[in-house]
Amino acid sequence: MSRAFDGIYRFIAAHALRPSRHPVRKMPARLGLPFQSVSFPSRDGLLLRGWLIPHPEAEVNFILCHGYPSNRSEMLFWVGLLKNFPINYLVFDFRAMGESEGNLTSFGINEMNDVLGAVDFLAADNGTSQLPVGAIGISMGGAAALMAAAEDERIGAVVSHGAYATLQSAVEQRYRAVFGRFGPFFADQVAKAGQPWLNMDLSQVGPLLHIGRLAPRPTLLFHGKRDRIVSPQDAIQLLKAAGSAAHLELLPRSGHVRVNRSDLPKYRSRLLEFCGRFIGGQSSSTAVAG
Repeated sequence: MSRAFDGIYRFIAAHALRPSRHPVRKMPARLGLPFQSVSFPSRDGLLLRGWLIPHPEAEVNFILCHGYPSNRSEMLFWVGLLKNFPINYLVFDFRAMGESEGNLTSFGINEMNDVLGAVDFLAADNGTSQLPVGAIGISMGGAAALMAAAEDERIGAVVSHGAYATLQSAVEQRYRAVFGRFGPFFADQVAKAGQPWLNMDLSQVGPLLHIGRLAPRPTLLFHGKRDRIVSPQDAIQLLKAAGSAAHLELLPRSGHVRVNRSDLPKYRSRLLEFCGRFIGGQSSSTAVAG
């Protein structure tokens, strides 16, 4: 019986770490925006694919980072909210998702290298290299963006929505949402089964351990109060660790990364204000190159 359960845990772990790919169907053209298909290497060598959505009078670049287990199309909602701003958008598929290379996800840990690869791509492109860089990420993408910004100061501002504090807390909460009070037990067993692939202590990885290095760069955290996948307490922990340059907006009626209609006016207003300040403060800032 024990072997049977071990096999079940390995199957669950393998399925989580090797998610089914979702086809990239929604395109920037639906927003009336021109775009270029691009590809670039992650910091550890995997080829990533995405779009560069240029603005003719761009003042900043933004890297948009989708959640698990989705693809770049998920971020078109945020492009739509900000499309009237002078921003170039680099929207890409994380490893093992969409059209990018790779067959193993790590829920944000190695995906940090994908975000850093996006920064390197912008720094090497003649059309984007002279502009500052910000990042917007949701769920896993938010965690990856926060950790990448801690590693690379060229990321001058971060918006994160629904990011977890530590990978262990993320796994436990996801399984608690499915298995109730037995969730932590299943999470522990699945994490053990996934060790041959991940080989890391889940409690020792996550943006909570790095977010303090972002200061004094501006950081905006969004989180739904009704989020059953990642607890709002994770966002509160991140805020406490981030320092005075960070701000948290809790959304009363929203769940995990989806914005409830009643929360949308405040959400849009706060996002536009944050990005507008970043754009306005970059007129004499240092370029991403170098």
